[in-house]
Amino acid sequence: MKYIFKDSMKIYKYDIGVLILYIYIRRYLLFILIILSCSTSHKKDVATITINYDQTNTYLLSDFIANYNIIRLEISDSILIGEISDIEFYNDDIILLDKKNNTILLFNQQGELIHQLANSGRGAGEYIYLNDIAINSQGIYLLDYSQQKVLIYDHDLKFKKEFYFPFYVSEMKCINDQMIIYAESNGKTEDYQFYLTDNCGETLNRYLPRNKILGNNTFISSNVFTQNNDLLVFAPRYSNTLYTLHDTTVIPIYFLDFKDKTFPEEHTSITKYNINDNKFPYIVRRNIFLCNNYLLIDYIYQDERHFCLHDMNTGESRNGYITNDLIHDFRFFPQFVKSNKIIDWIDAASLIEYFPHIVQTIPVLNNLKETDNPILFIYNSK
Repeated sequence: MKYIFKDSMKIYKYDIGVLILYIYIRRYLLFILIILSCSTSHKKDVATITINYDQTNTYLLSDFIANYNIIRLEISDSILIGEISDIEFYNDDIILLDKKNNTILLFNQQGELIHQLANSGRGAGEYIYLNDIAINSQGIYLLDYSQQKVLIYDHDLKFKKEFYFPFYVSEMKCINDQMIIYAESNGKTEDYQFYLTDNCGETLNRYLPRNKILGNNTFISSNVFTQNNDLLVFAPRYSNTLYTLHDTTVIPIYFLDFKDKTFPEEHTSITKYNINDNKFPYIVRRNIFLCNNYLLIDYIYQDERHFCLHDMNTGESRNGYITNDLIHDFRFFPQFVKSNKIIDWIDAASLIEYFPHIVQTIPVLNNLKETDNPILFIYNSK
């Protein structure tokens, strides 16, 4: 009986070990199935925007832009803009982020400076490196990437409060009194790409876990958020699936199909490639711009910037080049979109060198100097 008991214990321990192994294998397989279903189901259930990159057309800017205005920003020894990295509008104020000089500047519609903030440091209300800005009725939110900190100022750039995140955040967007943020990889088991927070940084929900098996994303110059009034559209970097929020639930709304050049993101890690190499066999979307009823997507094909213009009302899409017929022989180079406004900026020296006829024929640009501040071109969508 003694030996029978010992043998039964061995069998019992063996069965427990097999059961534990079975549970782990089942969980792993379930995880793989979830990943695969998330990465492939959108092709069946979500509206597809087919981008015929090999059928390049040219269409007019006036097809979806109603008008434009040009703003020449004030300049002085204390108002020198290095680079416009982001822009927001609040009432009649224009709020600029200058990453190069690590400053925030507020201008009116005439380009006159109202306020300026340059507050580097590690104390309350101070920042080390500003990476993004967002705005709502509560104030202006500044993202200090290096300190994983968000600073909130009122609309006159007076400090109100600040809070910290437990991970690095590279982009943010205000949704009424909440925020949605894009987090960089934190190296932990639970690693999500997007978080919904309150205006104190407390997590309300989290979305789209990173796929550790396929590798982590690396940085490229592209946006992940675009917003027009109550509609928010966002996508992780290198992703061809565009999402929106319904209440606090993430819903995929579009899949970008580049046909045979669609990156197989469900099978391959893009970090294995140099996407700027001419031998890179796929097309990766860059920026997404949502303006009124149009979704504008840009991508690089054969070393040139192309656009896909998708009409969300009719479902029709056009892709190729856009001719700026509103400002003759001038580029169309969208960099930001805020509600129905598409914004481009160009430094004064480049404008004088490459587009001298613009300087000579547009009154607001009379006597422009190479050392002047950048010029804003603001296009209003139909």
